Amino acid sequence: MGLQDDFSREGRPDRVKVSNRIVETALNEWAQRWELDGIHVRCRICDGKQELSDSGKPFLKQHQSSCAFSNGSEQLPFGQLAGILDGWRMELWEEDND
Repeated sequence: MGLQDDFSREGRPDRVKVSNRIVETALNEWAQRWELDGIHVRCRICDGKQELSDSGKPFLKQHQSSCAFSNGSEQLPFGQLAGILDGWRMELWEEDND
């Protein structure tokens, strides 16, 4: 048995490839709007930031008033990131020993 956790490696089962593609797409979309900065997440548009300890609170108050995302629907960026990464699992696969 082997562990496969990267989507570029040859020989992975299709379920691993699909899972990794979905997660990569979602993570890229998240990263277009948000940036991790140590224990903070920052809005890429207005540079507003939130600490991990405040991750359960909506991000709305951290945006600058002129930010295009200040009224957006995705206002729990840490929670959204956790949801994306929860979909990414290291999969076990059986190596064909032929």
